[in-house]
Amino acid sequence: MDRVEAVAILHEILEVWGESVIMTCVSIDDASSTVYRNLNIGYEIRMRCDLDNDSRDCIKPILEKHKLGIKEEEGFVIIYSPFLP
Repeated sequence: MDRVEAVAILHEILEVWGESVIMTCVSIDDASSTVYRNLNIGYEIRMRCDLDNDSRDCIKPILEKHKLGIKEEEGFVIIYSPFLP
């Protein structure tokens, strides 16, 4: 996803979660500048927050619509575009 798309998706997620998820940090990072275990392309959304099953389920339709993946590592929830060869 490009940066403009990442910002729009972040707004969609925030609208769905409302005040039910508290984030202490949010960033939109260029995935190519950081080394992760999975290959990523474009930008990714990184949020420091704790998700329960309900909050994960709330954003599934957004992730499916935009064909995005989600992973949790080191206290961050990361929304990313999976690398498609």
